[in-house]
Amino acid sequence: MDTHFYLSAFESAIAKCREQHPHDPDLLYFAGPALDSIALKVYKPGWASDPQNPLTSPGRIFFSIWVTQKSIQQKQVLYNIHALKLRQFKTHHIASREFAAQFRTRLDAHRRDWPNLSLDYGPLTLMQGWTKLDPATLDTKAIQLIRQFENISPLIDQTLQQFKIW
Repeated sequence: MDTHFYLSAFESAIAKCREQHPHDPDLLYFAGPALDSIALKVYKPGWASDPQNPLTSPGRIFFSIWVTQKSIQQKQVLYNIHALKLRQFKTHHIASREFAAQFRTRLDAHRRDWPNLSLDYGPLTLMQGWTKLDPATLDTKAIQLIRQFENISPLIDQTLQQFKIW
């Protein structure tokens, strides 16, 4: 895998998203290595059990776009939303399965916007899918996925609000 190429494409997508049109100012972006992949993550401090360290907080919700050696061979860009260790949120009383079920119900109206989407995962993966990888247009594809996520990110806020204890 050409790590530099994929990292550059994701960094370019982030830069263009920040320039192109207003987005939720609380959304933050990261591009870099993650496990055996190159990933782009979108997240908020308010979606973390430790808002001071939302990227690495043990309890957190985030959107990812990534490629692995295998996904590159299969010509796929992968994406998902993870909800990790939600019980660690101090200001919420969250049961992961309940949170996942309520989020997925809200997401149902947007399913057609997400190619190859599956909701058949446990509560840690709220949704997951893939779209066709064309290295020449990877930054454009990443921007498209980020924009789609920005459109549904309020669903996370709405679902979290249901579990807020103060």
